[in-house]
Amino acid sequence: MKYIAEQYSKYEYPLIPSEADLGAYQYFIDEYVDRAGDSTFNVLICGVTPHLVSLKYPESTFILGVDFTEEMIQYIWPGDIPNKRQALKANWLDMKVEPSSIDIMLGDGSLNFLDAAAYDVFLRKAAGFLKPQGIMINRIFLSNNYDSPEECYRGIFEKRYAHLTEFRLKFMQSLQRDESDGVLMAEVYDQWMNMNPDVEAIAKQTGYDVSIIEGMNLYKNKQAKLYFHPEHFHETLMRKYFQEVESIRPESNMGDVVPVIAAKKPTLRV
Repeated sequence: MKYIAEQYSKYEYPLIPSEADLGAYQYFIDEYVDRAGDSTFNVLICGVTPHLVSLKYPESTFILGVDFTEEMIQYIWPGDIPNKRQALKANWLDMKVEPSSIDIMLGDGSLNFLDAAAYDVFLRKAAGFLKPQGIMINRIFLSNNYDSPEECYRGIFEKRYAHLTEFRLKFMQSLQRDESDGVLMAEVYDQWMNMNPDVEAIAKQTGYDVSIIEGMNLYKNKQAKLYFHPEHFHETLMRKYFQEVESIRPESNMGDVVPVIAAKKPTLRV
């Protein structure tokens, strides 16, 4: 499983947040901290994205990271620190969190793993976990059906992608036939293999690292699904449980389909 950590260490935008994305997270966090009026803060991260752990929080902050898999916690989480941060293995729909105990909830692509029904349940639970003035901030991969899988693959050789991780996301998005069905991770691998990729040739022609190209093998037989929805889908669902929804589209070649969205509970104390 160290392969997961090795792959993650080589990821680039958009599979990990860019500096502009992190700036958007920080903007919403700072806004909350400035106006919340609390002396201690509890942060809940859905997932173990280390970039979210390293954001700037008040000194009196406790961070709880929750992930489905022990492997992600073992190899990606930056480590527990007593009274400062801790990671737990749990299903996001069944987390044991005290009601109204969380100031800030964060996720990086986490919501893309939930179908519409699970998403609604998650948002209801999240609103319950958050303090009355709490905020939930997520980077979300929106639907993007501009290219076919074949066109995405051709883009590798035409050097359209700054990094192969950009291809991975667009390739996944191109495979979604219906928003309600999502994309099975195993299908991502199968469709990649249908392209008869010559890893050595791709590396030689494009300069991409062989290990990153071979990283597509991570999806083999994976039964998890990703769901790509338009922004209005997310905003409509969030507004069922949150008073205000605000998005920032960082300046990048994919900022239009990878916004950072903040859902806020009722008006913050001033």
